[in-house]
Amino acid sequence: AVVSTQSGHYAGQCLKLGAKSATLSYRSKPMAYKMPDTVAQRPAIDRIDEDGNVVFTDGHIQKFDAITLCTGYLTKFPFMPGNLTLRCGNIVYPPNLYRGVQFVDKEGSGQGRVLYLGMYDQWYTFTLFKMQAWWAVAMTKGLLKEIVDVPLKDKLADIAKWEKKAEDMNDDCLFQRDFLLALCEDVGCHDNLDTDKQFREWFELKYTDLRTYRDHGHESNFDKLGRAPVPNTKWWVNYNDSLEAFVDNI
Repeated sequence: AVVSTQSGHYAGQCLKLGAKSATLSYRSKPMAYKMPDTVAQRPAIDRIDEDGNVVFTDGHIQKFDAITLCTGYLTKFPFMPGNLTLRCGNIVYPPNLYRGVQFVDKEGSGQGRVLYLGMYDQWYTFTLFKMQAWWAVAMTKGLLKEIVDVPLKDKLADIAKWEKKAEDMNDDCLFQRDFLLALCEDVGCHDNLDTDKQFREWFELKYTDLRTYRDHGHESNFDKLGRAPVPNTKWWVNYNDSLEAFVDNI
């Protein structure tokens, strides 16, 4: 697998499904997770030779049954007018998005009526999607006038502030937590959506062993019962992904 981030080590776990070995090819540096002995890491692929062998940049040559590209994605909006098109890589705070939602540029294109949702490199995923949708609905209903009806220069300054914060923090997960909480404040959401503690625990479990980090329960911010129950069957040997198995904790 040619890996980028999260999906790369998932490909390495195909051993669970019967693969005898897996090799993860990294573009910058090897991942620090503890992996099975049958998972190797190599630098980038240089080429596929005439015999179908994979040649890595370190000179290693090996034949594989399949190559999976886990290299992330780039957004593309061919249906949008050029002056309203968001152009960026997969980053935690895309440019030209006021409060991460409303498209804004120096020319005032779109007059603030173009909204983009889900454009970030994701950590909080559906929690953030929900808050973005809440913000978009509140804006279109005229409930965010104090936030939205501000001069263009102020919106551009706010975007620049968040971009600099993302760069200075050098912690994408923590940055996205802060941005999520800012959206909560905008719309008046008082739920405790700060799960940085759970994320740190999850990270530590993944670095300890990729095969076992799913065998743990995490504490909920909303459920007073505490941690989620630990699965009765270890993930590495559990092939039942039905709803019944999840609900009944088989």
